[in-house]
Amino acid sequence: MFFALISLSFLGNIAGAEFSDDPTEVATADSEWMLVVDGAVNQPLNLTLSDLATMPRTTVNSVLYCMGSLVVAGNWTGVKLGFILENAGLQNGAASLTFLASDGYGVLLDLTESFHENVIIAYELNGQQLS
Repeated sequence: MFFALISLSFLGNIAGAEFSDDPTEVATADSEWMLVVDGAVNQPLNLTLSDLATMPRTTVNSVLYCMGSLVVAGNWTGVKLGFILENAGLQNGAASLTFLASDGYGVLLDLTESFHENVIIAYELNGQQLS
């Protein structure tokens, strides 16, 4: 059985970027940050923060854990991952996602989990743009 991977890569360094408290304004780091969706998709995507801001917004109340420890809880706002994947057009055989960060961190997510209503690519926490 062949399983094709879809890769989502977060590229760029936004350390020190200036962000507005107004969620309708785009971060000045927009040109430095990119979400790349490629692999087993019909339409590879290169999305900036501006691109994500034009997509339907979803807010999810959730807790973020890292290595089993509570990091932060609150209202996360962003774009449903399923919406992004639908726009990329999944190829037959696509079964999982690989998330890769610019610092080398990676994680694998089952494709069916990716379409859950609460799985988003977040860009705000409690109404404040994420750095």
